[in-house]
Amino acid sequence: MGDKENSWFWRDYWQQGQLACCLSDDLRAGYDGLLAETWADFFARLTDRASILDVCTGNGGAALLAAKAARNLGCSFDILGVDLALIDPAAHVKIDPDLIRAVRFEGGVDAAALPFEDGRFDAVTSQFGIEYAGLDHPALEAARVLKNGGRLRFVVHATKGIAEEGARHELTLVPTLGSARLHEALRRALKAVDSLNRGQGTRSEAESAVEQFIGEIEELDSKLKDHPNQATILTLGRRLLRLFEAMETAAIPDILREVDASERSVEAHLLRLEALAGAASTEEDITCAVGAMRVAGVDARYHALMDGPDMLAWVIEGLKR
Repeated sequence: MGDKENSWFWRDYWQQGQLACCLSDDLRAGYDGLLAETWADFFARLTDRASILDVCTGNGGAALLAAKAARNLGCSFDILGVDLALIDPAAHVKIDPDLIRAVRFEGGVDAAALPFEDGRFDAVTSQFGIEYAGLDHPALEAARVLKNGGRLRFVVHATKGIAEEGARHELTLVPTLGSARLHEALRRALKAVDSLNRGQGTRSEAESAVEQFIGEIEELDSKLKDHPNQATILTLGRRLLRLFEAMETAAIPDILREVDASERSVEAHLLRLEALAGAASTEEDITCAVGAMRVAGVDARYHALMDGPDMLAWVIEGLKR
């Protein structure tokens, strides 16, 4: 997902143990719903001991569904999940350990230059991942490493899909969020109180800094009236208040390090939203990728995956002749 030097915000995300890649809260067909059902149908068409490459795997959302399908089918798959980010799902994902052990994971792998020989895998998959690497080149690489008779399936973020629309809506709030200002106000308050406690500052300076921080929090809270379901605003406010209240029990330098981590977390979240919005594919993008795969010998087709009136994703499926 993206250039290696820019993959830090994905690494941080996967280390939180997430399976979904920036999915909207409105994406109701999650890993136990419609998405899982469509993947189960795909994996059921594979033979026992099939080799599966899951590209841009993240924490292995689709790869783990393959492992679950194998268990339900009473067969075994040889599953490899690769990602550009440095991933370690076994250390971070809370899921059935047997499923984790059924998948090998490898980080530092560029989807546009897969380090595998031609015709290596019986199936190549990706869920909300391959589009972040540009779609066209990774699709051709997937076709290259696919065996004759092998199958591929990509589930791709769509423009006008609910995940992309949710990301763009949240990004419109960035100018009013004031993350840098909020974090800096908390730093000033913490440092002012610390200086007072060490006899190096005045009470009026500490009170002024604290009042300024509380005012910033109250302003943030007022924004919830206009955006009552906006989790980013709610989460940030609660996190900063928790850090402020920690002055009663924790050392100020330790809290300041957590403030830095909080600011980095907000930055990473916004970068992921920007990446999602930029990676979402138009129908023209999908048509071009399908056309390129056909030239590469894959009989590829696509369709929109819908959940009632909501578009969840584009789905590309193909069979290599």
